[in-house]
Amino acid sequence: MDEKDRAEQLRYLRDRRLAEIDTAQSEGRLVVGRNGLYRAREFLVDEAGARSCAAVGGITVGGPAPAGHWRLTSEVPLEADPQTVDERLEPLGLRLAMLTDDRATAVEAVAEVRRRTPPTRTPGGPRIRTAGAHLNHVLSGEPVYQGGPGGPPSPADPLAEPTGTAATDLGAAPDIAVLDTGVAVGVAVLHPGLASVVEKDADDTNLLFEESGLLATEGGHGTFVCGLVHRLAPTVRIDPGRVLSPAGFGDDATISAELLETVAPVVNLSLGGYTEDGGSPPALTAAIHQVLSQGRVVVAAAGNDASDALFYPAAVKGVLAVGAYDSSDPARPVAAFSNGGYWVDLWAPGVGLRSAYVQGTYPSSDTGTDFDGYATWSGTSFAAPLVATEIARRYAAREDTRLTPREIADAFLDELPRGSYPGGGRLYTPPVDLTR
Repeated sequence: MDEKDRAEQLRYLRDRRLAEIDTAQSEGRLVVGRNGLYRAREFLVDEAGARSCAAVGGITVGGPAPAGHWRLTSEVPLEADPQTVDERLEPLGLRLAMLTDDRATAVEAVAEVRRRTPPTRTPGGPRIRTAGAHLNHVLSGEPVYQGGPGGPPSPADPLAEPTGTAATDLGAAPDIAVLDTGVAVGVAVLHPGLASVVEKDADDTNLLFEESGLLATEGGHGTFVCGLVHRLAPTVRIDPGRVLSPAGFGDDATISAELLETVAPVVNLSLGGYTEDGGSPPALTAAIHQVLSQGRVVVAAAGNDASDALFYPAAVKGVLAVGAYDSSDPARPVAAFSNGGYWVDLWAPGVGLRSAYVQGTYPSSDTGTDFDGYATWSGTSFAAPLVATEIARRYAAREDTRLTPREIADAFLDELPRGSYPGGGRLYTPPVDLTR
């Protein structure tokens, strides 16, 4: 594909992505704010905020979704209904609140709940106003606008099965969790080696199609990420939690609830976004800190807006944020699409990586592009799992079982040279050329 064709395809993909966002907004699934996306008719409350909701009225805290609510659609995991999310978020002291009156969006409700939430006082301390309520921000693996890919995938020739693949005891704990769009149903036929190391769960099925006959823009994203893990470490066991829709949309509450359920020593998050106030999403931040407190590791993509603005969850303190360098250039410059800044910890290959994909037709500016199980794709979404996999592989192979995943990760980071990238960060070169 020459530069002119690529530019045309990127414009088409951007327009299609914006159309998907418009559709989601018209259906009440999200709102496009000034700086980020958030759920239209639901938000998060803490204990004090939950009590204030009763005084505000027109708000249900916890319980099943009302008729017609977007969480009842097939695009979300089976366990993402409000009642289940509520149960999972309980350790964080947060709950899911839903509007039942005619307010336009959650913004007005959040403001009113905050206004009615009284300040708290610690014994002998000052009165401190608690937030009470927070927007439920939408995060995504979406291309061009925020998050994952830095453009559309391209068809690739079949890859040889990675050396060392063997049937794995999936009753054992996974080595890495990949919270993404899940793994496609057909992976067992298309990629039996990958299927042998992927835990199977109905909730984790990668839904591929959002429009009749065409792959959704994020259809196959999770399969591609898991395929990279498998290429780099063929015997690493993968838990592929589905937290994103086929179009790549997830939210603070749902992603956090799934993160709290993971037991893997390393978690990869090839997703993200921006928030209205620039602060980190409260549920995801709390869930990440809980995971980190257990000595586990969270790795996240830095995003593809060629910006240094804080991109979450990569910018959450303690997360290993991974930017992409151009693996097609021997000088390894920053990929044109990659975010960067002081909060980016590592840089890994992110241009033209090859991996397992799905079968189907991806929309393009002409008649569509056909795929037969393999693709080449670019983005920080695909740089992040390379780092996560190396840590998971080292942890699984450790001789000293007293070492924590974080200690393994710190030793790994100490080995890496520092790159001359914006804000610094270390340079990771995988032992396998993933562009071939």
